[in-house]
Amino acid sequence: MSIEKNVQIVKDFFAAIGSGDKQRVLALVAEDIEWIVPGEDWPLAGTHRGHAGIADVLQKASEEVETTYPEPPEFVAQGARVLVIGVATGKIKATNKAFKDEWVFDITVRDGNPEWLSRLKAYVLCAPHLDVGGSENNAFVVQSCGRELLMAEKNGTWLALMCSTPFSRLSVGYVGASDGWTDLSHGFQFDWQFDQALNGNVALTGELELATVQEFVVASITTSFRSYLAPVGCRATHAPATPPRRCLDRAQPVLAPYGRQSRHESRRWQHSRAHRRLRPARTARLHGK
Repeated sequence: MSIEKNVQIVKDFFAAIGSGDKQRVLALVAEDIEWIVPGEDWPLAGTHRGHAGIADVLQKASEEVETTYPEPPEFVAQGARVLVIGVATGKIKATNKAFKDEWVFDITVRDGNPEWLSRLKAYVLCAPHLDVGGSENNAFVVQSCGRELLMAEKNGTWLALMCSTPFSRLSVGYVGASDGWTDLSHGFQFDWQFDQALNGNVALTGELELATVQEFVVASITTSFRSYLAPVGCRATHAPATPPRRCLDRAQPVLAPYGRQSRHESRRWQHSRAHRRLRPARTARLHGK
């Protein structure tokens, strides 16, 4: 994680304290946090551990101390360590005693994401109704420029569904029988992974893990292409029309984050087009078939 992100996390922490947003504070700190406040005859002094300790010291600060900050603190960072230097003035409510506190926080940013974020996943679900209808659609998992993406086709009309960050899992299936939503509704696990679903009411599903990226762009692109070619290695009766190049070309700006596209990616497209290989298809099925 960059130094800038570490500093921003610490700034968010202090902003949450200043606004009294206890839940935001706890969301930003590790469950095994240790907050040491030195001093004698100081209501907040002591070692405060864990979320319970942080909640307790924040509650005590709001009840027993009146604090103002005459100037913004200074942030000094190196790697995961951030020093926060500042001045606080105010009074202790019980004694009405005024104080001036020149303080330094020594904070280690161990991980920029809250612990629960590592378990959080987002899902993209698309039920294409191409050529004015949900029936007789075909769905596929395909590769372009080293990434997998989702595509659907009917009567030469194509749809491509992609994301600026790679999907962690992809699957296609029949709505209500083998699609991703049906899979997730049974135990909240994305277990099914099918490469194709042919001639039916189909759905496309992609999984995104949020532990490493929380900002992404999802886009769908459609185009018509009436020339059909069966890919080498597939039986013509089960092969889709070859995905039109212009559909995939239009997808490329989304595959590169925030629309940046390099010449290297264009060369990779040419190479993959000339040396395309299809992996064995895992075909989704309807119940009873």
